[in-house]
Amino acid sequence: MSTFNLRFGISRLFVVIVTCLTVVACSENGKDQENPEAAMAAMPPPPVTVAEVIQGEVSDWKEYTGRLEASDSIVVMPRTSGYILSVGFEDGAYVKKGDLLFQVDYRTVRAEVQRLEAEVKRNVAEIELSKRDLKRAESLRKKSAISQEQLDNSRTRLTQAIAAVESAKADLKRTKVLDAITTVKAEFDGQVSNARVKKGSSVIAGSTVLTTLVSTDKTHAYFDVDEKTFARLRSLGEGKRLDEMNIPVFMGLAGETTYPHQGVIDFVDNQVDISTGTIRLRAVFSNEDGKFTPGMFARINMQIGASYPGILVDEKAVVTDLSHKYVLVLGENNILEYRPVQLGPKFKGLRAIKSGLEAGEKIVIKGQGLPNVFPGMPVSPSDADMAPATNNSQG
Repeated sequence: MSTFNLRFGISRLFVVIVTCLTVVACSENGKDQENPEAAMAAMPPPPVTVAEVIQGEVSDWKEYTGRLEASDSIVVMPRTSGYILSVGFEDGAYVKKGDLLFQVDYRTVRAEVQRLEAEVKRNVAEIELSKRDLKRAESLRKKSAISQEQLDNSRTRLTQAIAAVESAKADLKRTKVLDAITTVKAEFDGQVSNARVKKGSSVIAGSTVLTTLVSTDKTHAYFDVDEKTFARLRSLGEGKRLDEMNIPVFMGLAGETTYPHQGVIDFVDNQVDISTGTIRLRAVFSNEDGKFTPGMFARINMQIGASYPGILVDEKAVVTDLSHKYVLVLGENNILEYRPVQLGPKFKGLRAIKSGLEAGEKIVIKGQGLPNVFPGMPVSPSDADMAPATNNSQG
């Protein structure tokens, strides 16, 4: 006996038994028990809601998991050693590029700048004096009033004065740089963490962590895909790189059941990880509203192949029978038919059907308070739409 005939027979027997018991309880003389099938046929068909399957373009989607990272993130450290004179922000504040974060003690460096500026002026004056001395020495030498050695000494003093000015200017430039880096500023727009040091703390250049700064205008989600999927994605690009194809991806965060946030692939790693057989991709998402925080868990849903024609149904219409999936199709004379189906991926709130249904067929929608119905049972159908979900998520 086939699986269908067995299921159908059991369903039919169940209906007969229920009908018989009902007839026995209600019959005054018990004579109706002699023809339970006739009694069942006399009962009105149960009302059901049916919907016509949707035929449309379907594509395969796959979900990945990852973590969010800021597009820019730095650990803020001082570039000069000294004491903290002031902290220029509140913990967790949003800052603009160039805003003051910390002021390291600049007084010693500032005094050195002033000393070197004075030294440059003195050496410049020395050059002017050496030029006048050389001019007189050249005039006297023409008259043989001084020796050649004295003339050479005048020329040497001018050269030394010029070199002294250049040296002082170099020292001044270096010290001004040191003066500038006593002011620690925000490198880009973003949000700071808490200040790790307070006013008066001693800090060491390139060692002491002052705070961290992350950008907030956009966020990145890193995730790994297998080699087979990677090959399918590359086949869509007709020779283009994945990060040049503007492949859309949809993201859902913890607590979100759909994928309402849309982004694009903007980075593909340069090699496959041989230990896992995967390659790392990165998607970028706008974060102008500040919803995303680095470190958040994310589910990434991405189309992994070209679209193809398919059948879409409400997933509530799919019934599980042991290890099989089936739907109830409205057949001739409003008799329900058992129809095994092979499920495809979720797509825009509906479930794709790979095989088992054809365009134009109507199926019973389950999960809406309808009575239990079975294959082979006559029903009274009422039509409803099987519309896809109207949100921004896929799958």
